[in-house]
Amino acid sequence: MKHYFAIAAAVLAAAIVVCGNVTALEISAQSAALLDCGSGRLLYEKKSDTPNLLASTTKIMTALLICERCDPDSRVRISPEATGIEGSSVYLKAGEILTVQDLLYCMMLHSGNDAA
Repeated sequence: MKHYFAIAAAVLAAAIVVCGNVTALEISAQSAALLDCGSGRLLYEKKSDTPNLLASTTKIMTALLICERCDPDSRVRISPEATGIEGSSVYLKAGEILTVQDLLYCMMLHSGNDAA
């Protein structure tokens, strides 16, 4: 799973190089920030000082921890507490069995709070 993050970072870096002027990119997010992890230099920002809720950031951090500590092929039985979560959802059913990888896709592609 770690190689997916490396690929995504490489694609983003290539887009920055190709576009040249990063501020010309259109980003649909309300706010954004892109940092060079090596130097700490801010490469792009859009309303980066605006306070926002952290749901998506929390899901990203959850996904990183899962990738580091879980077998993507292990199976997970969905508990009743994981269903009916507020916000975006993939509508998991109690007792349903999915792999960790499936739950990661639900969490990151569909922004499923219940999958997190």
